[in-house]
Formats: sequence, C-alpha cells, structure tokens
Amino acid sequence: MTLVVARLHKGRIAVVADTQLTKHDMALPPQCGVIKTCLLPGNLCVSSSNSPELAEKAFRRFCELYPRGAAFVDVIKFFEASSADTENEYILAFFNPAKLVKIVNGRRLHSVAPTAWIGDKQAYERFREYETHSRPFPQHGRAINSALFMDEMEGSSASDLYSTMRNVILDREIASVGGFAYAVSSRGNGFRQSVYCDILHDWPMDVVRTLGSISMIRSILEHLGRIWVTQSRRYRRDS
Repeated sequence: MTLVVARLHKGRIAVVADTQLTKHDMALPPQCGVIKTCLLPGNLCVSSSNSPELAEKAFRRFCELYPRGAAFVDVIKFFEASSADTENEYILAFFNPAKLVKIVNGRRLHSVAPTAWIGDKQAYERFREYETHSRPFPQHGRAINSALFMDEMEGSSASDLYSTMRNVILDREIASVGGFAYAVSSRGNGFRQSVYCDILHDWPMDVVRTLGSISMIRSILEHLGRIWVTQSRRYRRDS
C-alpha cells in the first residue's frame, strides 16, 4: 500500500507521498522503495497507488503518445483507461490552471475539496489526526527532528504536508506507509521536487532545562522561519 496526499492552496499545488513497496503484504527494505510521483510532459504531475510497475508503463506510454503534453480531456481519458485496466489509483495535478483530479476504479471522482488522497484509508486517517493535532506527537528524550524548506513559494503547502507525512511514516502502527517522504510543488514555470534539509537536533540538557521542555523548543524552531518540526524521537544520551 501507499499514501499520496495532494493539496491546492492559494493557487499552489503540493504533493507528498511515501516510497515504501510491499510484497506478499510485507514491507520491503527502504532501499527497494520507489518514487510514486512523476513529472510528465505538459506541466503535468501524476502520482500513483497500487502497482508501480504498471504505473511506469502508463507514464512511458503517455510520453510516447503526448511528447509535448495533452489537452485536459485527453489526460483524463488516458488515466481513466489506465486505472480501469490496472486498478491503479491516480492523482493528476495540472499546473495552469491549477487543478487536482483523482481517478479511482477507472473513473474521475469530482470534488471541490482542496485536498485529494489515494492509497491506504487508515494511513490517511492517521495523517489527518497528526495534521489537526488530535494525536500528540511522540516526545521522548531531548532530540527532535525538524525540516528546513529552502525555497518554497508563497502559498505552498509542501512543508506542511511533508511534516505530517513524516509522522505517519514513523508511526509503527501504520505498516502500510514507509520509506521516506517525497514532496513536489508547483513553481512559476511548472512542478519541481521540493528542496529541504531534515535535521536531528540533539539539544544539550542545560538548554532543555532552561527552556523547560521539548515542546517549548518545538515552538521556538517553528517561529524561526520555514522550519517545521516533524517528529520527536528518543535519544538515549540524557547527559
């Protein structure tokens, strides 16, 4: 299984997905994972769920048929046919005008919601719990992870989606999602992979005592700029 979440916010599209692959319901090692979002001709960004091999064949065929891109209706028809033949699910992200289209069971699902998702339902429900802060982040020891996004455009949701997806990936109760979070966002001239730095902060105990708690450190980091604290992790050296 997998989880892909895409969002349209203030005219900007961001897409985030995990990279885990499974075989016979068992997760493969992280090095066996794949990127599940592909940039296609015509400023089209497509993410898939279920079979990455069949998705790759569809992407290659699309490039052969439409090397310079295709009209909106032709893109929809192509991936509806692919979904019907393979049972793959797709999220299509169009650049101009910015639009998200979800295709499941060979049919486009019409929706006005700004967020679209495909993959494992339980994983998406957990994603929403982390995103709405209805599930607390694990906070153990003094070390925390944060992600610094270098050049996201105004209105982009990439850093928010990445932060939440990373928590789902590290959640041991959600076995259907794993690997690492891969983010793509729209820019002035199309889609591009998001550039970020994932940092482990090992705070000295005197700093933790001075600030009072890991939660206070989290708040300080998030107010420094586009730094998004993604997940606290246990770190055994406490002195």
